[in-house]
Amino acid sequence: MEMHFSSNENVNNALFFLISVFMLVIILAEIRLRRTSAPIPPGPFSWPVIGNLLQLRSNPHIKLNNMAQTYGPIMSLRLGAKLVVVGLSPKAASEILKTHDSILSARHLSYTHPSSSPKLNKFAIGFAKECMNTGKT
Repeated sequence: MEMHFSSNENVNNALFFLISVFMLVIILAEIRLRRTSAPIPPGPFSWPVIGNLLQLRSNPHIKLNNMAQTYGPIMSLRLGAKLVVVGLSPKAASEILKTHDSILSARHLSYTHPSSSPKLNKFAIGFAKECMNTGKT
């Protein structure tokens, strides 16, 4: 018995296969990243790529308060691919902002296109070289 596949079915099968492989690679990379990273505070389950954004859609202040009842005053969330440590009590905020300020104050600065022209540094802080290296310890 001969089976004939139309080109449309072949394209659909190839597309499904590529999307499945892509999602598998993302999930495995996320699992590997979580195993090799430093210990973080407890937090709710986060989805690959989108993190906890779906859990914080409406009334995020109420959702964060409910999560604090489960995970404690210091917890971790993923907003997209970024890991965020949240302090939800005055004592936790004081510990984060005073005790561990030099460790936790790092921010992501893109080094993708630093400018060598001083003229561009006047107009766009994203290109300013002097802003990219300050505050790092």
